[in-house]
Amino acid sequence: MIKKKFDANDPMELVGVPLPGGDLEQMAECLVEEYIRGGWDDESLLRLFRDPFYQATHRVYQEKGEMYVHRLIATLRQRWGYYKGEDISCWLGQDEFKKPSSEEAKSDGKLA
Repeated sequence: MIKKKFDANDPMELVGVPLPGGDLEQMAECLVEEYIRGGWDDESLLRLFRDPFYQATHRVYQEKGEMYVHRLIATLRQRWGYYKGEDISCWLGQDEFKKPSSEEAKSDGKLA
């Protein structure tokens, strides 16, 4: 039973805030793993990283680059495989998806 009326300025409202000292790579790995295990396909995951509306994933995309995101998705996809769940492609925009060539993926850096 609700005992008080809604207050837009309620100080107990749940608000997310960034904390200093986080590990960007670890955060990205956890996010990708969660979405893979939730049934997301690679194309939808990449759109999530490209879209500035999703600040956590887009920050990884901006700071690490698209090739890093491709390699991270590929690495975690090898670990977890594909889940045949609900098709979520209609939830995100339908921009073009380009997989990196093997040469691009090898030459771009940290994640092997």
